[in-house]
Amino acid sequence: MLKSDARRVVSRVQAQAAGMGLRGARRAVLAAVLELLPARHSRVTDDAVRLYQLADLIVEAGGRRYCDKTIGRALASLAVDELVTYVPARGRGNRALVAIHARFVDDVEVLQRDETGRVIVPKTVTFSEAPSSYRPKANYPPTPRSTEDQAASDSRPTGVEIHPAEVREVFAGLPEAYQDLGTRTRWRLGGLIRRQLGRGWRPDQIIAILAAPLPGGVKSPLHLAMWRLAKNQTGSGPRLAPLQQAWDTAAAETARRRSDLAVEDSLASVTAATTPDQRGHALRAAAVQFGAITNPKTALVAAARAAARRFPNHTQGTALQRWADSVLEDHCAAAAEPMEQLPVLANLGVELAISTVTGHCVNCQCTPGTLRAELPIPVPVCDDCWAAHAEPEFEEDYAA
Repeated sequence: MLKSDARRVVSRVQAQAAGMGLRGARRAVLAAVLELLPARHSRVTDDAVRLYQLADLIVEAGGRRYCDKTIGRALASLAVDELVTYVPARGRGNRALVAIHARFVDDVEVLQRDETGRVIVPKTVTFSEAPSSYRPKANYPPTPRSTEDQAASDSRPTGVEIHPAEVREVFAGLPEAYQDLGTRTRWRLGGLIRRQLGRGWRPDQIIAILAAPLPGGVKSPLHLAMWRLAKNQTGSGPRLAPLQQAWDTAAAETARRRSDLAVEDSLASVTAATTPDQRGHALRAAAVQFGAITNPKTALVAAARAAARRFPNHTQGTALQRWADSVLEDHCAAAAEPMEQLPVLANLGVELAISTVTGHCVNCQCTPGTLRAELPIPVPVCDDCWAAHAEPEFEEDYAA
């Protein structure tokens, strides 16, 4: 029934009980029945009541805990006074029926319930006719991805496709010792063969290992097959190994390209914030701090990162200048020599690295040069120096 009807029924019963002057267990049990049926569950009858439920409600309300016999007697007394309807439980495991007397619910519409306790409604109630997000969506195909993205996102291959015909081929080529195995042992041997096929091994290679002469006194051919395959077929087979090598090559190329792009971005940032003289000064300090320079670009980027860590509150150009000065001063103090006589200044690798980064000619150091890929080490050389010192075959290529 509705909440408003439940409150009306409770008020009617309480008004009738107030005129009767109930006391003790009868008053506490009636209050527990009103709390259990109309107040909490909006019901007027319940055929599955345990007496300890009423005892618990009395204790929750601040009363004493009555025994089941006292509660049963109180319910029977209230039924005689036509306040409730009470049918005691009979037999082990049965439950009692407790209800509000019919004279209090004549004008109250009670909802019909089925045997499970659910409310029976005459028709389905539709609350909204608008499209709902809870309705199933159309089964659209997945968005196609490009082959490039799919290759970059796929993981390293760990197996190849297994054909049932290959498993049967291996079983057909096994010696007689493996043909008379039991069903369960044969099933385990089939799983072992499928594992080797999935790792990329060919059926003839598996047969060659398992068909080898058997030692005398073999009690378990399955364990012998497991031992032979584990010792003679390790790692990936000829079918899987090329796939893994191709994936490793592509992954290494992707990592190298990503690293080169990161270095180029960092180098562009350093170049925009510094002058050629500052970059040359920083490369000299990088040679002192990190050793011989093999790649001037990465050396300059490493120097800029070290400067940013040491002087985080300065701009990139200022931090790089201060870092280079501090490194060279420390080295000069440790060697007890003036900076003009530092051995790093006579280092050919450092000079070539400085010229490569600054773009000046390695010969005259004053004119912007062109990077000459014909040389063993590509360095910038201006046109005048190139025409004066290049080999004849290089001059012919340059003239062409």
